[in-house]
Amino acid sequence: MGLLSLFGCSTEREEKTRLVYTNQAIFNHGFVANQVSNTKYTFWSFIPKNLFEQFGRFMNLYFLMIAMLQWWSVITPVSPVATWAPLLFIFFISALKEFVDDYKRHVQDRLANLRRYLVLKNGQFVMLESQQIMVGDILKIQCDEEIPCDIVVISTSEEDGTCYIQTSNLDGETDLKLRQTVAETRKMKDSLSLSAFKGMIECAIPNAEIYKFDSRMKMSPQEQVCNISLSEKQLLLQATHLRNTEYAVGVAVYTGNETKIGMNRTKPPVKWTKQDSLINKFTFAIFIFQLSLVFTFGLIGNFWEMNRGSMMWYLRIDKHRSFIDWIIPPLRFLLLNSMMIPISLKVTLDIVKYLYAKFIDWDERMFDPETEKHAVATSTAISEDLGQIEYIFTDKTGTLTENKMMFSRCTIRGTLYGARFVEDSALDDPKLRESVEEANPFTLDFFRNLALCHSVVISKLIVPPESHRLSIRSNKSSRSNNSHRESAEWSHFKASSPDEEALVKAAAKMGIVFTASDSNNIEIEINGVTETYEKLFVLEFTSERKRMSVIVKNLASGRIRLFTKGADEVILPRLYEMEEGHGAHDYLEKFAREGLRTLCIAQRDITEEVYHRWVALYNKAATSLEHRTAKLGEVYDAIEKELTLVGTTAIEDKLQENVPDTIQALREAHIRIWMLTGDKYSTAVEIATSCNLISSLSNEADNLLHISGRSENEAVSSLLEMNENALHLSDAGREIFVIIEGLTLQYVVNHPIFADIGMLAHTVICCRVTPQQKAQVVAVIKNRGKRTLAIGDGGNDVSMIYEAHVGVGIAGREGLQASRSADYSIGKFYFLKRLILLHGRWSYIRTSFIAQYCFYKSLLICLIQLLFAFHNGFSGSSFFNTFCLTAYNIVFTGVPILFHILDRDSPAETILNSPSMYLETQSGSRFSAWTYVGWVLRAFFQAAMAFYIPLWTFSNFSTFPSVGGESLGGEALSMVSYTSLIFINTWTIITESSTLTFLNHLVLWGTISVYFILFMFLSLIRTLLGVWGQLTMDPNFWLSVGLTTVVTAVPISVIKLWNSSLFDRESGLHKMPF
Repeated sequence: MGLLSLFGCSTEREEKTRLVYTNQAIFNHGFVANQVSNTKYTFWSFIPKNLFEQFGRFMNLYFLMIAMLQWWSVITPVSPVATWAPLLFIFFISALKEFVDDYKRHVQDRLANLRRYLVLKNGQFVMLESQQIMVGDILKIQCDEEIPCDIVVISTSEEDGTCYIQTSNLDGETDLKLRQTVAETRKMKDSLSLSAFKGMIECAIPNAEIYKFDSRMKMSPQEQVCNISLSEKQLLLQATHLRNTEYAVGVAVYTGNETKIGMNRTKPPVKWTKQDSLINKFTFAIFIFQLSLVFTFGLIGNFWEMNRGSMMWYLRIDKHRSFIDWIIPPLRFLLLNSMMIPISLKVTLDIVKYLYAKFIDWDERMFDPETEKHAVATSTAISEDLGQIEYIFTDKTGTLTENKMMFSRCTIRGTLYGARFVEDSALDDPKLRESVEEANPFTLDFFRNLALCHSVVISKLIVPPESHRLSIRSNKSSRSNNSHRESAEWSHFKASSPDEEALVKAAAKMGIVFTASDSNNIEIEINGVTETYEKLFVLEFTSERKRMSVIVKNLASGRIRLFTKGADEVILPRLYEMEEGHGAHDYLEKFAREGLRTLCIAQRDITEEVYHRWVALYNKAATSLEHRTAKLGEVYDAIEKELTLVGTTAIEDKLQENVPDTIQALREAHIRIWMLTGDKYSTAVEIATSCNLISSLSNEADNLLHISGRSENEAVSSLLEMNENALHLSDAGREIFVIIEGLTLQYVVNHPIFADIGMLAHTVICCRVTPQQKAQVVAVIKNRGKRTLAIGDGGNDVSMIYEAHVGVGIAGREGLQASRSADYSIGKFYFLKRLILLHGRWSYIRTSFIAQYCFYKSLLICLIQLLFAFHNGFSGSSFFNTFCLTAYNIVFTGVPILFHILDRDSPAETILNSPSMYLETQSGSRFSAWTYVGWVLRAFFQAAMAFYIPLWTFSNFSTFPSVGGESLGGEALSMVSYTSLIFINTWTIITESSTLTFLNHLVLWGTISVYFILFMFLSLIRTLLGVWGQLTMDPNFWLSVGLTTVVTAVPISVIKLWNSSLFDRESGLHKMPF
């Protein structure tokens, strides 16, 4: 409390703020050092933490219990190796994967922590490792260096205190962002003045709000209040790079994992596929079935021992049984049938899913030559969900369109330019150029607005300042040679928004050229004459404000003016009461119907008195630590009024290549598509029509249902009315298109009827929506049990990408935020057709077979064990030895099934040219309770044949060979049955595969060869398998194996043949589950 009193700052927010002192390290206690750690484990915690996580899974815990019970020799029918070997193998593979991933993170952390920076210590800058930086340290960042922590910049190499950062590591945007110091500190450049700086920064506690830094500062302890406002404009974020500036000096305010980017490091949501849910349900069903068998056979075993076993003296069964004696038979059957739940299922699926993702990465047909990037599968766990998508939610700008803006039309005080032909640009209209040359005041103000009101940065090269430095002086020298720049030079305009870049370039082409800017001034040229303005305030654009304004003062005339541009719904209501719209509404509607993006251009003259009163309000709001954004919004509203409308702009954003064809194919695959955009109603409808989202709109206008309402009652009433219309249209078999705006959506998004009408509609368009509303809309359909996919290209699409079952990001001009957050990243929208229809189909069909086969082959061998119980007095003895059980799971059935990932049920061209084939996978017909029952019935039938045919063939045990005079009938019978199992499993994979490559044949027949060679070798060194050599010499062995294989294969093949002839594969109907 004494320190706070000393510095004279408010203490009411002590618990919500952080106080950072410069050159007073003693006061900065309790803050973490700048050591970055993104690892999941430490050296000591890896083994216990990883084991804890693995045993947190039900299946692993189940097999651990089985493995522990097998150490009890009284109840175990086989060696513990039968369970421990595969269990340890699975644990090792999972742990190895975690270790490799975490080690990679450790290496990256170490590189970042050991990077060296200039830090002010004892009056001079010394080189320290990044991990040694502490809160309150003053750092000197050199050009092109990565910022090690969150820093408040206090001075730079530029006289005006400006610097530029590149945020590609945060959002993928390569354009430069301007940062500037406050006037009070920008002269502190040398070590002496910096060492004497005893200021204090009051900022929020560490938080994840990257674009917000509502803070304040005081220069010395003697000052009574913290009266210097700080914002995100003074903050250099960790992981960004300093560009076009020789150096920047700043104070570390957030370090280590407490930086803003560190606080944003959260795990993406865990996504489960539809097949994962089914697998969990089937696993539970098998577990219940297993328990019922355990209790049934255990009970029969107990009664058999009491009634019949007790009469067999050689069994030495005591009639007086203890509790332990009663539970031994059930436990023996539990261990005997533990393989019924396939222990290898998870590892098998992890491997094949990883390879599905690599197939997507390696697909050359999804390579984008423009960005030189392949498709990337960030998630390796949900590829099969791509084959079951029912709803797609897509952004518009940059996703359906190219996000390459072209200045197309404009109006200036009611005069339309660029209207002769659709392809004409206003910039080629001779009347507009003539108006500029004649210095028409409104025309010049129109383009003056475009050249002054923006956040564009001039950057020819991103190089150190020795060769080029962005400043007014350097730009002046370059201007002197050629005042009218060609478009080649205008390409050096860099903007975070393609719209802004297009507008500034349009003004430049008309002779009103933005030439230079710093923290104080901005310069433009109008027909070769330089105009310099003092940059008083920039009221920045936000998605909530939907407008941007600048307040500037002409240094020559002293005239203060506000220039603003924004959406019509926020600009037109702010016009001066006597101001006429000059037909703006009609023009804006016309532009929107052409699919153009529109803006209104307005201005206002401000008197000195009005300006100074407003500045007082602004300063009060800007130094507030609570609700600063809301307070500034109110202050902005106070000045952005009584505007004069100068004109409107219309920018064209062309559709990406093949978008209409892609959407048509997806619609033919019975996928419903919703477009979620921030554009206005008319623009959204026009784009939806041009890209086939809405078909034949001009002839069927009654099919477009517009839900509207400016209040909750109006919105709900409109929703109910449109739902009635939708039901009538649905009954008539007509297509339904629904459109709703964000203002109305906020009232009805959680109304159950909204989901109903959305699921009836073939296309839904949500316009003027916010990022949060996009996610809410996705959740509405997702919660109805439908499989959803969201695709976008910008940071405003991340929330819906996270919300959907599958998120796809396009690496576009709005940065890489969407593609980095998505499960899949692609370069163009039309790649979505191949991703869903082809890769989705193949992944779904492959996983359907692999998962059900794993259940089937485990159930098959366990059922034979149970059949053997009818012939051994229900003792719970194992029919197969330990080695056979272990090898069956890992080698003889585990390896061949992995190569089913090469299977292709149909050629790629056939699938892409027949989108209706997608119905089969979308409906889940390959993997359902129906198909699962079919595999269970197959296992029952084949298990009975694999046990009783060998038993019938060798009807008399005395015909079996013997070793040392002792009959090995039981072991020999098990080997005959086991060999039959190997052939049955091989034949099953062959007949269920649509494509068998050379590699498939090599593995399948190679497995059988390895089986015979391995067992022949083991028969030479193990007495247990000594029967093998004699057994293979007996013709009955080959007869039994051959007969078993034929009898088990022929009925299944006949059913499959009948099934395929009765049901067309493309019909999407359920087939017999075989």
